Amino acid sequence: MTYLTQEETAQIIAVARKYNQTHALAIAVAFCLGLRVSEVLGIKSKDIFDGRISVKRLKRKDKFCTLQAIPPAMLEELTELAKQADGKLFTFSRQYADLFFKRYSKEAGIHPRLRHFHSLRHGIAMKIWDETKSLSAVQGWLGHKSAASSLIYLAENDTAKASAVAAGIKF
Repeated sequence: MTYLTQEETAQIIAVARKYNQTHALAIAVAFCLGLRVSEVLGIKSKDIFDGRISVKRLKRKDKFCTLQAIPPAMLEELTELAKQADGKLFTFSRQYADLFFKRYSKEAGIHPRLRHFHSLRHGIAMKIWDETKSLSAVQGWLGHKSAASSLIYLAENDTAKASAVAAGIKF
């Protein structure tokens, strides 16, 4: 397995909470919303409104998307952080995010191969796949223009990948 499960992600978040609530929130946001580290770090206080979050996607033509499926507790934490922030919610660098993620992952007992921030994105992709068996659901959640990009996230599971391809074949 080359992706983080929801349980492993929860372990990392629990470790992060012991040290820094903002780090834990950044990790949770990345996993739940399927965001790249740069997308998480680009969230500004003005992007949180009416129970939604507007995210600037890195590799999208339509750069902004509004996500509504935010767990209420996370939305509450984000809203509180937005009230305190003047500009970006998360003020650390991508390199520092990778550093603390590696540290928390190690303490949580995560395999070294999975101790990188992007593994959160792979984890949510596989969770969505497992729940829906829908390539378009994975594609939409990750904000991909092309289903081919989403298939890369299913590469860890050859059965999932073959099923996604087969589902797209029409006779």
